[in-house]
Amino acid sequence: MSVHKVTPVGGLRFVAHPSVALDELAAPWIHLNETAGGMRELGCRAVIVRFGMLEFLLRRRGVPVVGPLLGAISELLLPWAVFLSCLTSDHIPYIRHYYDLSPSYFLLALVRRRFVVEVNATLREETHLLSRGPSFLLRAARRCETAALRRADVVITVSDVMRARLLESGLDATRVFAVHNGCNCEPDGERVPEEQTSGILFVGNFKRWQRVELLIDALAGLEDDTRMLLAGRGATASLRARTDELGVADRVEFLGPVDHASVQNLMRRSRVLVLAHSNDYGSPMKLFEYLASGRPVVLPDIPVLREVVTHEEHALLFRPGDHQELTGCLRRLLGDRELCLSLGSRGRALVCSEYTWRKNAERTVAAVSSRIGLRCRGGGGAP
Repeated sequence: MSVHKVTPVGGLRFVAHPSVALDELAAPWIHLNETAGGMRELGCRAVIVRFGMLEFLLRRRGVPVVGPLLGAISELLLPWAVFLSCLTSDHIPYIRHYYDLSPSYFLLALVRRRFVVEVNATLREETHLLSRGPSFLLRAARRCETAALRRADVVITVSDVMRARLLESGLDATRVFAVHNGCNCEPDGERVPEEQTSGILFVGNFKRWQRVELLIDALAGLEDDTRMLLAGRGATASLRARTDELGVADRVEFLGPVDHASVQNLMRRSRVLVLAHSNDYGSPMKLFEYLASGRPVVLPDIPVLREVVTHEEHALLFRPGDHQELTGCLRRLLGDRELCLSLGSRGRALVCSEYTWRKNAERTVAAVSSRIGLRCRGGGGAP
């Protein structure tokens, strides 16, 4: 696709996929909302577009008989709804990528409408129902997706790893930019004294890929008075059974879903914050929230996390899947107050200087401006 003449325009129009907008507590919606907020802080116009009727249809997918039909109808209508919504203002469309939006990219390119796509995952990482069908169908879908992404004027990825994968698939390197997730770095309030902190904290969900069972295995190798708090949503039956099997049930507390304000307080009052596992292409929001709390953090040693932190400087890293090495990292922090303070301080400084949502917005503006042109007003930023 030929490069258009650069013309400054007024702002970004963030397109919210209905499945994202259905859960306003989930990371995808928080990312979308906070990115738009960061743009407004810079004085850029930013609006979030939702599709109320399609959200209504998707909410009824679980209704017997008619639910799947309503879901299928919403999926068929979605690309057209996105396409038409992107034509209604001078804002640059900013679309969080899902495979089912690919047809709208072809339509926008056909009418020479500039647009930005944010890619958190592709069919290489998330195959959905296509993985259950013939392999040739999945290969064809992946080729179609890549062809659609090539139509975007700018592609934003949330990690360098994802950017490299898109370049491997043939996207133009001058159009693909990595902009990591971030967090709101709240003012550093009254610090909780080290002696008043307690326990090891995990915040997230209990899906299988999170490998929360590693935390329980690691806890079993620590001293008997060490406690662990697990906050989040999801099935916990197998995890509870694991705590019984290892004899640590009285040292593990399942907190269930916790609101954001309560999570912040939990993090500040915990001795150590830990992430058991992460996918190898994304940018986990909890990483930045953890670091911003000023508490010491333990993470799996994978490239997508090493893009952000350095071992022994901002966090301790352990070999992925190795609960004994994880136990060693936890024991080391629980026994070394000075290490906890230095890691926590440097981790917070890193996030507050480089990974706030405002920084995220600055990098996004720079990327879009380099290809299209984006004019931000000096103040206000209201649409």
